[in-house]
Amino acid sequence: MVVRLKTRADHMEDIAELLVMAQARLNRIIRDEIAAGLASPEIVEKYTPEISHVPETNTLRIFIEACPPKASVGPKTKAYKEVRSLYYMLIQDALKKGFDSGVIPRSRRPLYAGPVVIFIRYHFSDRVNKDVDNFDAKPLIDVLRHSGIIQEDNYKYAKLILAGTNSTKTGTEVIISDEDTFFAKCWNFNTENLHR
Repeated sequence: MVVRLKTRADHMEDIAELLVMAQARLNRIIRDEIAAGLASPEIVEKYTPEISHVPETNTLRIFIEACPPKASVGPKTKAYKEVRSLYYMLIQDALKKGFDSGVIPRSRRPLYAGPVVIFIRYHFSDRVNKDVDNFDAKPLIDVLRHSGIIQEDNYKYAKLILAGTNSTKTGTEVIISDEDTFFAKCWNFNTENLHR
């Protein structure tokens, strides 16, 4: 009988998956505390998703206090499924906030019926250089499709742009716009011009 010992790399993969699950679980606990009215006002403000919609450009911006798992965490793992579930809840919270406040018109489903650009910017507060291509955007894109924000997520319909930035808080910013509007307003790729 041959016994294979785990390598250091195997242990590191296990630890990475556990850390992803811990982050997702912590976010879920905080969300539950907020829902139960047990969280402090500072926590409520920090973890309440931000959402805004500019009708003139039909541009939607969402910011959530969570980053996706590393791409090395496979989609069949429990960690991936946990983060996907967390993203779904956070995006749903943001959309509910948008619908309830009237920021997003309720009549349109999907919100974007034609080709779109999805600009994802990961915010990092620890000032450590991170490779944005190491983060898996698939759970986020899937949630946008399942939530009725975008109609499809195939290459003919969705153009994806990834970026990262140093920030005062860690999270994921998503800006969604019609393809024509995005490139007309952001030819210089300054997303600040798009979302005004």
